Amino acid sequence: MDSSNDGFDVSTYELFEALGHPRRIKIIQILGQERMAFAGLKKEIGMESNGYLAFHLAKLSRMVTLSQDGLYGLTAEGYDALRMVGAIRSEEDEHSLAAPRRSF
Repeated sequence: MDSSNDGFDVSTYELFEALGHPRRIKIIQILGQERMAFAGLKKEIGMESNGYLAFHLAKLSRMVTLSQDGLYGLTAEGYDALRMVGAIRSEEDEHSLAAPRRSF
């Protein structure tokens, strides 16, 4: 764990920064279902730019791996991040169901 004397955890910051874009969350969700080649991942996400996808994959470098057969998949940290995203979404769903509905 990377942390300084003030309790700031750089590793946690990097994780949240990496997951701070909806496309990167979508990438880990897709790769959590199946390993995929660059072109297939690009098509699945609906991106047109190779450079843009490469940028997002670089941001996810600790969570995404490229196998020798050319398929992207998740690392152990990627699966942890996927579970965290799922837990956050479940929590949001529970709160939205429990919240009183307002009429204006």
